[in-house]
Amino acid sequence: MEEIVSNGLNLGGFTLPENVVELILSKVPNEDILNCKLVCHTWKDIVAGNSFFKLRFEEKGRNWNSIPDKIKSDPKYRPVLHAHLRHGILSKNYARNSSGQDELRGWQMWLGDWIVSQEPFGCEPLPISNFFKREGQSCFVLKSDKGAKCYCIDLREQGLTPEIMELMLPFQFQFSQLYASSCSTPTMFKWGAGISDWQTVFQYHYPTPIKILPSGKWQKVEYSFKFGNNARHLKELKTLRQIFLTHKAYRENPSTPDEIQRDPLNLKFARACVTLELLDNEPDESSSPAVSMEDKRD
Repeated sequence: MEEIVSNGLNLGGFTLPENVVELILSKVPNEDILNCKLVCHTWKDIVAGNSFFKLRFEEKGRNWNSIPDKIKSDPKYRPVLHAHLRHGILSKNYARNSSGQDELRGWQMWLGDWIVSQEPFGCEPLPISNFFKREGQSCFVLKSDKGAKCYCIDLREQGLTPEIMELMLPFQFQFSQLYASSCSTPTMFKWGAGISDWQTVFQYHYPTPIKILPSGKWQKVEYSFKFGNNARHLKELKTLRQIFLTHKAYRENPSTPDEIQRDPLNLKFARACVTLELLDNEPDESSSPAVSMEDKRD
């Protein structure tokens, strides 16, 4: 009969050292590891220790050294580490199909003729990036004179429950997008980013349209939504469910069908990116007022 001892596990008179038990437990699937805490105090201490999490991170190919010290040092953040092990919440791009590497999957094409190109023909190559290694040189291309598309991210499916997000405060959702044009005439690009439950948008960024000149060079837009330990943000986190990105584009001056055929828009989008970043300081509470989803769909 097995017996738990202070420095390991006794199996029929043979004691497994605690570091060996730790190594064995590091192989347990993520969905079962929390149950190991219920076996005994020794196992509970093992699965809550930094050395155990370091082993788990190595098993999953995640970078332990990239985790902020406050998350690693304080036991109250253990659920965050478990969520990162299972879902990669602190290091991934939440926009999984950022450049069309998975064709049009996940994007809602509201308007226009959209295709995916494996090379940004007519534009300069995309910058080399380890973070976007899987995407390669692929990009979305708008062929028609105007178009609109949207990408929605279910935060719960991505491992971000209200409890996990509240533990990580303060933090921000960081948005970015690359765009370029090979059309010979100027193009207008209007992009948006928002966070919401299923009916109400808590925060929304919808800036003035950007005029894109036909240079073929990639340009970048960025924005962030910040959350802190204040009453408003804590209330929003209770029901926060999704992140969404919107892209709208159109030729600055209307064209005839013949002109469109001779000079298609060829506006390109690549590397839509949404990441979660922990903040050192509390952000300003002020932000865009809440609005209905229907208001922002128009």
